[in-house]
Amino acid sequence: MKGEQGLAETFGGAAFFRNEETGESYLGVWGARKVSRFRSRMRVAGGDLRIIREPPPARLVWRQSIPAGR
Repeated sequence: MKGEQGLAETFGGAAFFRNEETGESYLGVWGARKVSRFRSRMRVAGGDLRIIREPPPARLVWRQSIPAGR
């Protein structure tokens, strides 16, 4: 799951947000099952995880969708 391409391919799409003032970064995936898998993998990796069900307080840096079946 390295880099944005790996993240997008693993979850069928992903987004990265950054708050320039605070330095906080946010990763996003969409869809209940994908979010569940993402949450599980982040916990195993020891990431600090907080679920936000709306756009984060940050600027969108990149977003990528991978078509199903690709």
